[in-house]
Amino acid sequence: MNPEKTQVVIFKPGVSKIDNELVFFGKTLKVNNKIKLLGITFDNNATFEEHCISRAKIANQRMNLLKLIRGRKWGANQNTLLTLYKQLIRPILEY
Repeated sequence: MNPEKTQVVIFKPGVSKIDNELVFFGKTLKVNNKIKLLGITFDNNATFEEHCISRAKIANQRMNLLKLIRGRKWGANQNTLLTLYKQLIRPILEY
């Protein structure tokens, strides 16, 4: 276990710090308001608001790419766009 890589978050609404210091293998651990673990952002209020906002932002950027390759008289057809949506955007929103 590595104290430099260890992160502390207190999952209690309204509490962002603790009274005593947490010491792990002789190193004082820093208390964070949020951490990112396995691609999911956890915050101290136990909401996924920041995670959902970041996922929506990525999906929106990819949606703009789909808008670029779609055209009224040119561009990808409906089946191609649906396939791209299923491969590029939907997994971001489902995760």
